[in-house]
Amino acid sequence: MPHPRILAAGSATHTPNIRAVRPGHHRVHYDLPMPSAISLAEQSVVPEKRTSTMRTDVQALRTVAVLAVLLYHLWPTRLTGGYVGVDIFFVISGYLIVSHILAEVARSGTFHLGRFWARRARRLLPASLLTLLATILATLAFVPTVHWAQYLREITASAFYFQNWRLAADAVDYSAAGNAASPVQHYWTLSAEEQFYVVIPLILAIGIALRRGGALRRRMFCLLAGIAAASFAYSVWLTQASPQVAYFSTASRAWEFALGALLAFGAARSGRRLAETLTWAGLTAIAVSVVAFTRSTTFPGPWAALPVAGTLLAIGWGQSTSLARVGSWPPVAMIARCSFAIYLWHFPLIIIAPYALGRPLALEDKVIIALATVAIAYASTTFYEDPMRFSTRLLAGRKATTVGLLALAGMLVVAGVAQGANRVGEARLERAEAQTAALLASAPDCLGAAAYANPGRPCHNPDLDGILVPNPAELLRSDANRPECWSTEIGDFHLCSLGPESGYDKHLLAVGDSHNNAMIGAYEAIAREHNWRIDVAGHSGCYWTDAEIARPTQDTRIACEQWRRDVDDYIASSPQLDAIVVLSSRSRSRPAAQPGRTPVDVERDGMVSAWAKRPNLSTRIIAIQDNPRMREDTLDCVQQEGLAAASACALPRSEAMRPRTGVQLAVALDSNARFIDTSRFFCRKKECSPVIGNVIVYRDPDHVTDVFASSLAPYLGEALSDALR
Repeated sequence: MPHPRILAAGSATHTPNIRAVRPGHHRVHYDLPMPSAISLAEQSVVPEKRTSTMRTDVQALRTVAVLAVLLYHLWPTRLTGGYVGVDIFFVISGYLIVSHILAEVARSGTFHLGRFWARRARRLLPASLLTLLATILATLAFVPTVHWAQYLREITASAFYFQNWRLAADAVDYSAAGNAASPVQHYWTLSAEEQFYVVIPLILAIGIALRRGGALRRRMFCLLAGIAAASFAYSVWLTQASPQVAYFSTASRAWEFALGALLAFGAARSGRRLAETLTWAGLTAIAVSVVAFTRSTTFPGPWAALPVAGTLLAIGWGQSTSLARVGSWPPVAMIARCSFAIYLWHFPLIIIAPYALGRPLALEDKVIIALATVAIAYASTTFYEDPMRFSTRLLAGRKATTVGLLALAGMLVVAGVAQGANRVGEARLERAEAQTAALLASAPDCLGAAAYANPGRPCHNPDLDGILVPNPAELLRSDANRPECWSTEIGDFHLCSLGPESGYDKHLLAVGDSHNNAMIGAYEAIAREHNWRIDVAGHSGCYWTDAEIARPTQDTRIACEQWRRDVDDYIASSPQLDAIVVLSSRSRSRPAAQPGRTPVDVERDGMVSAWAKRPNLSTRIIAIQDNPRMREDTLDCVQQEGLAAASACALPRSEAMRPRTGVQLAVALDSNARFIDTSRFFCRKKECSPVIGNVIVYRDPDHVTDVFASSLAPYLGEALSDALR
């Protein structure tokens, strides 16, 4: 599976985008995995003291990992497996943190949980909260309002360390599939690690308190080994069942921390030559992962074992090898010392810079970002983080309770600023929506689809000059879908009725995925105009077919199968239906691959089989052509170009439209089926545009806005009437 999909900073887009999520980058469209941050924060196995006895080999590993991540995010098509830095960091984190715990137990015979958490807070929160506050300000200054709600929501999640679960939810949320990559997406690793460091030390502390004795270390070792085994098995299973969730889940990543933790129980002993060999074998495994892995590598799953094993070898045997000498070299030591700050600052710069510049990142921009990241990280570490951490007048001299309260206060400040900024954005959206509603109420000529209704006669209304609706700030909310018309869960069949409940002239059922439900505004206007009753039943990533639908998780596959059975049952119980309208996405809702058969043939046969089961074969099938799919950066392009986006952001028709679809072939095989070609309302002869008749057509690369769908209603209603005759 691909990684949470994030478009590369150097792609032909205005900003990286995520699908939410993993396996592939988010949003969401999330393809660039993010590294661990807490391991970056640890400077040695001796807590809170600057010491000359730190593991320089570990520092070298940290430098390799953070540079791999930085370069991968800047040039993802060059260093295709750089995302394995996350696994290197997780192993380092487990090793260092449990080393702290064991050292304290050896010194005092006990373990003070509060002091442990206070040390983590002193090290992590000053830097991470500062970065979040700076990111809020940069978002308000440079990022289009359309992205504010998502960005600020993720900033709040990052402040309270549940960003990984926020992204996991968005990764399997069909409605969040168009999410942009946020500048704090990389904070998911802090969340995963902090959750690990809450649970594991708590379990160990309870074990220490309940029983003492010579077997204590053995029990702790066995406990961590059991966690590692269970988590690895779960990770392998979940990567197949739900790769997006597996990528962000703490439970599917815990084995990496736990294996690193097991190293802390004893130093590896061997001759110098064997140690050198094993260390560089580990580095070779890491290098192979960085170079050979790609976005399509199944991950984390079993493949994550390669960089994890390499890191274990390098930590276990690297202390007195040439790797340690590399780690003591000043440039390497400096990068390692600032690695936490490099990690924190690099991704906000990569995501927000294209907005600030108004263009995609060029080569020179990426070089400047890399240098600026290191410079900002050095300044942040030297003049802010270290003083906050070590000064007895600031955090170093505080009691654990005081540090905890200060940490909570800082998190609340970040969340409060984010929520305040979100309210400003909401106020802007409300004003924009009121202006759009007022314009639509006046029903001006040539608005939206009307501009393309007569290809031979261009339609222009001078009263619309300079007007663009909906306001770009409200694009993501221009969606007519409703919970009562929309199904997502297993056994969850929602159906809503538009138009009159009785006394109607025709009864239609409209079924499909989110592209079908994006037309609810049009369906409602058609039902009102023609005195029809139109029932609407939609499901995320699913449509009416007997073919297996390719879905990202086992649960979503089961839910889709159940929904299709529910559609069959509803149709079987409604023989009085005059027509069944079918509409689904060509790109999102696709049948699963079948050996020796083309996707188009599988799509065709699945629909023909499903349609043949309707009890009354005189019930007409009306298939509506799906809208064209646009560029991934369509929203950002429209934000920047405004009305000029009609041509500046257009896509050649040959790229936007799929020439041969299964639904057209299925219609040809059913004597009582009709096909409605809507392409003339979206495209001219050679190109398809994201702005038509002063209306923004898309709220993301392939979902139409409610405003444009409503402008299509008169023409779609006429086409449906013709198809019913």
